[in-house]
Amino acid sequence: MLSASFASERSWLCRRFVPKLSEELCQKLVAHRGFHCPLLSDKRPLECTLPALQMAWNAGLRHCECDVRLSLDQKIIVLHDPNLDRLVSKESAKPTPNANTLQAAELQRWPLCQEDIHIPLLEEVLKAALKSGSRLVACQVKVSCHQGCCPNISTILMPFPQANGC
Repeated sequence: MLSASFASERSWLCRRFVPKLSEELCQKLVAHRGFHCPLLSDKRPLECTLPALQMAWNAGLRHCECDVRLSLDQKIIVLHDPNLDRLVSKESAKPTPNANTLQAAELQRWPLCQEDIHIPLLEEVLKAALKSGSRLVACQVKVSCHQGCCPNISTILMPFPQANGC
């Protein structure tokens, strides 16, 4: 569910921006890490989170890009940076541990600067894309992922052919 604190930005996106675009353009645009902005994190969801991706999809943008990494337990998480430094509150201790040194469940419980938002698993994102009739068109595998990431990604993508263009 999208937070009420994002209502103003959601309204702008859904009522003022996307409706001015042609259907053809909407089908070609890719929301990079979803609808987010690091400078507007009080008004928009955090990058690469389900709310950021869902906000783009709900507005009529059918395609999103995300970044993926492996957690310590070899789960594929959706996360751009190697750590959570940019996603935690300013008061949080930094540097945060690298994602590949934590279990996926630990990463998902990590308190981010927005309440009720967590680091998603790729499978969660694909299920949400399928449910909304949307797609991921790119899953950028980050360099810090080890060779085991690619076979894991292909295993996860196989059951979701309609939800991915990766």
